[in-house]
Amino acid sequence: MRNKEDYVDIMRLNGLKNVITEPTRFCATRQSLLDPILVSDSCDVYDSHVIQIDRTYSDHDGTIIFLNNLSRLQNNTTYKRMIWDYRNADFDKCNELIATFDWESIINAENSMDQNCKNFTNKFLEYINDCIPQKEVTIRPNDKIWFNSDLRREIRKRDRLHKQARRSNSIPDLNKYKKQRNHVNNLKRYTKDQFYLNANSLLDEFASGYSKSYWSLMKKFYSYHST
Repeated sequence: MRNKEDYVDIMRLNGLKNVITEPTRFCATRQSLLDPILVSDSCDVYDSHVIQIDRTYSDHDGTIIFLNNLSRLQNNTTYKRMIWDYRNADFDKCNELIATFDWESIINAENSMDQNCKNFTNKFLEYINDCIPQKEVTIRPNDKIWFNSDLRREIRKRDRLHKQARRSNSIPDLNKYKKQRNHVNNLKRYTKDQFYLNANSLLDEFASGYSKSYWSLMKKFYSYHST
């Protein structure tokens, strides 16, 4: 891109608009808007603003928008994806492989920067694939963020008991269903409360300058959403 007009032309041609108007990047002599959020004309944005970030972490601020009718933009189809299984990773082996490899051997001054970057990335991912297993998870976009696999398992058990009670029309089967139904309702409340209790705790740590808690929180959001 040669200048600002090039970006404006691309936005106009694709029906995009920027909803961030405040500067997001700060240095000693100037402030710039380097973190826009581009949306299509069909997106109903009812609020947007800049989130201040501690300057010890970044010289950029964050940006956020809120959309009306967000459900129309979401993918409601359940699908599967592969993720890294960090719990079963061999980090000692990975660190040893990375530390002992001669990285200069794959960086050639005669190659382009892109090629050297590709060589480095391929070798690094080779070690990662060797030391960190992957597993397939099911992504359910319609699930609440606090939903987890234990709760889903109990709901399935409740539904099976419900079908059995309807088929048999017997008092013992009906009582089993009601007991499981009450258990699921209580488990829902407990799971939701525990999720937000843990999330709030991590947010408090992050506000106190403990940056690692931010990634712990993001991991928690993802793990609850993908199990």
